[in-house]
Amino acid sequence: MKQLSTLLPRSLTSQHSISSISGVPRIIKVVSLDAMNTIVKLKEPPHFVYSRFARIYGLDVNPNAMSFAFSEQMKLLSITHPCFGFNSIGSFEWWKRVIIGSLEKASSSSISVSCGDALSRDLYRYYEEVDAWGYVDINIKEALTSLKMKGIVLVVLSNFDTRLKTILSHMKLSSLFDLVILSGEVGIEKPDPNIFNIIVRRFGLDNKSDLLHIGDDVIKDFEGAQSYGAQAILFDPLNKHCRIASTNRISSFSQLII
Repeated sequence: MKQLSTLLPRSLTSQHSISSISGVPRIIKVVSLDAMNTIVKLKEPPHFVYSRFARIYGLDVNPNAMSFAFSEQMKLLSITHPCFGFNSIGSFEWWKRVIIGSLEKASSSSISVSCGDALSRDLYRYYEEVDAWGYVDINIKEALTSLKMKGIVLVVLSNFDTRLKTILSHMKLSSLFDLVILSGEVGIEKPDPNIFNIIVRRFGLDNKSDLLHIGDDVIKDFEGAQSYGAQAILFDPLNKHCRIASTNRISSFSQLII
């Protein structure tokens, strides 16, 4: 069998199918996956980590106050500098503003420039290391390896900054993916149809429905992919979204059969 690298970027010839609701097979040539809370997850909530790092620098921050402040800063920066500061302030400065803004709100005090710089740098590096991350589903690597062996092209499609590539490498997952598309590198984020279109154009797919996207976010992943014209499966490990048909949901990657 030819290696996938010899087939790209020409139009794909491998065809696989999954059963549709009507029982008619649907062709799958490329599977794209969200990253955060689909492939990888944080081992600790950010507000606990931020508060712990803050104490190292002599700052007394209440984790509960930090949780609210962090959420507010994330929303603010996502509006003022979308896609992690793509073509503007860049991802490090983006996160630095989230970090300092969150800490100042949570502690009701200002942070010196030197302290803010050092603390932001430490946290930014921490979240690039494997110690901060874990697998969402222990079956993920086996499932992706199986798809890869069948000749299905695998893509990461994530609203994430460039550090995800390093994280995937640390977690021994990089070799499974033919392409990693990050909002922080392309300036588009899900559910914008243009980010899904990058995959269709890159691999010369004849139909949008040749793409299957899997992710945990109903709006950004499931509905975003469907609105674009791709096939979609919601990754729902806690079975929170029963309104989505069971044929379009999985709670474990062991249930993914293509």
